[in-house]
Amino acid sequence: MNKINDIIKKWLTDNYGDLERYETDEHPNYIFFMKDGKVILDYNRKSGYCYINYYEIWSFLESVFQLEDEEIQGITKEWVEEHYKLGVTT
Repeated sequence: MNKINDIIKKWLTDNYGDLERYETDEHPNYIFFMKDGKVILDYNRKSGYCYINYYEIWSFLESVFQLEDEEIQGITKEWVEEHYKLGVTT
């Protein structure tokens, strides 16, 4: 599984490694990570919860790599922590 994890993390970095960080006074607990005007990730500073855009990332990993939800959660959590230096709970 580690080789697949590496391939997936590389794909994430290649496609989503340069997201634009966006913060707003309206939602002070959130950091949004955008690409082409779309929210790809949103991170809640209080809970550590990170939402991954289903259409951009989740469904791709599901269909192309045949991953289960827990596997996608694990890999994306690791990638967000490593790449964006955020402490993710879920």
